[in-house]
Amino acid sequence: MIRCRLCSSLALSFFEHNHRNYERCTHCSLIQLRRSQCPNLEEEKAEYMLHNNDPYDPRYRRFLRGVTQAMIQWLIEEQRVSPDILDFGSGSGPAISVVLGEQGWNVHNYDPLYSPDKKHIQRKYDLISSTEVVEHFYEPKLSWELLFSLLKDDGCLVVMTQSSDRYCTSESFGRWRYIREKSHVALYHTKTMQWLAQHYDMHLSILSPNIFWFAKEINPNEDSLS
Repeated sequence: MIRCRLCSSLALSFFEHNHRNYERCTHCSLIQLRRSQCPNLEEEKAEYMLHNNDPYDPRYRRFLRGVTQAMIQWLIEEQRVSPDILDFGSGSGPAISVVLGEQGWNVHNYDPLYSPDKKHIQRKYDLISSTEVVEHFYEPKLSWELLFSLLKDDGCLVVMTQSSDRYCTSESFGRWRYIREKSHVALYHTKTMQWLAQHYDMHLSILSPNIFWFAKEINPNEDSLS
């Protein structure tokens, strides 16, 4: 029996191509690559090196604009003095810290490959961004728990990842360019994000089909979905 690596529910075989087997959770709708087929660290890093994530590239900035604008708006509205901000999975071109830095905010960068200083994941933050990262979580339950644990009691997390909402059949999933990247091993449906919010007592706002804003619940017994 195959179990979902996020919610531990039953996962069923969903799609197979080029010796890559994907399973879909019957409960939270996460689609996961079979764990034994996930790339090793060297293969993953080699794939990352194919990306040109230049923080000063206007095209890359436009790609991240939905996240950076939402973060800036929140920071302005909250008016917190010296807020603690983290870009989790900042990659080789930490654009979030550059864009927010230009507006006067200091952002800490953490990335297990490029900025691996673990002191940055041993404290709490007002605001965390994680762009094009969660799809790389080989063990999503552990990684999401880490992310949420880094938030202050009134902290927020903004996540960017392409959702699988439009790729719910094996035929459409097979045409999805997002799965061509071999290190994309955890694919999220909106239902998955809703499960995460409910399970971890977060309030979820969907800013776009690919941008999800999680805020810690002040009263976690209330409905956490919007």
